[in-house]
Amino acid sequence: MADAHVELPPEPPLPPPGYESWADVPPDDVELPAGEDLGYPSDEENDEEFPEPEVKMETGFGNVLVVDNLPVVPEEKFEKLKNVLTKIFSQLGTLEEGGIFLPKDSKGLTKGFAFVEYEDTKEAKQACEQTNGYMLDKSHVFRVTMFDDFAKYLKVPDEYQKPDKKDFKQVENLQEWILDQRGREQFAARYADETDILWNDPQKSEPDVVHKKSEPD
Repeated sequence: MADAHVELPPEPPLPPPGYESWADVPPDDVELPAGEDLGYPSDEENDEEFPEPEVKMETGFGNVLVVDNLPVVPEEKFEKLKNVLTKIFSQLGTLEEGGIFLPKDSKGLTKGFAFVEYEDTKEAKQACEQTNGYMLDKSHVFRVTMFDDFAKYLKVPDEYQKPDKKDFKQVENLQEWILDQRGREQFAARYADETDILWNDPQKSEPDVVHKKSEPD
């Protein structure tokens, strides 16, 4: 049996004179000139010069509305209802992509409510205030609730739980300064830099001054 002939790969070419292979250089021995980082900041750079980007955490569904009392429609009218809701709610803010969600039952009928998601929480709250009570037709008036509030209501127990009775504690009457045994009313007059507090006494032709104050120049 003849010996098998195996060809070995050629040796890599030798580096030119004066060239040193980086594979043989320990990384700790490499030093750059002072102030030179080749565009790559090191881990030792000041955090204030290279701040970490702010990370925004989602803490709930503050930008989601629950719209109740919608028409229950079959599959063939689904897109029409969705387009109507999109037109109404998109006028009040920027909706997320796919921001209108209409749940269906096993028969393909909508369930009479929808979820509306905005990009901004403030716009969602304004939309909730402006569309709650909106009359879609004579039989359907929107009942709009923030999703976070709706989830809170679901946690309310079905059975009434009597609260603990607290002992009565007499507190100071914070309006005692404005009460008067003669039933007079007190009012303030503001003019220029002057502020006057006076009693309005119907039995007298002139008001009774209680306090005067001048604003400093």
